Amino acid sequence: MLENRNTENAPLDCEDWQIAFAPYVKHPFLALALAQHLTALQDYVQSDVAEATAAINRAVDSLYEHSEFRSVSLELFRATVQGRMTVEVENLMNQLGIRT
Repeated sequence: MLENRNTENAPLDCEDWQIAFAPYVKHPFLALALAQHLTALQDYVQSDVAEATAAINRAVDSLYEHSEFRSVSLELFRATVQGRMTVEVENLMNQLGIRT
């Protein structure tokens, strides 16, 4: 088991993939599209590492829009703009390098 899953790369074992792909069980066309994207990514890895890296970054950026981080970020922004931020949260944001 990893010491810190946020800073170390986890192995991509079968269980990891089963968990990641569970939402596709009822969406076979989306599963097919993802498989096609992964195949294209595999081709990039073998021929153009820079393009493969760019493609992975685009995918991660797209997934952000579907994460809970997006709503948290918006709420922090609104709290800052409206002057509702607690001192503790403001201090944490400043420690993270986010100017408020």
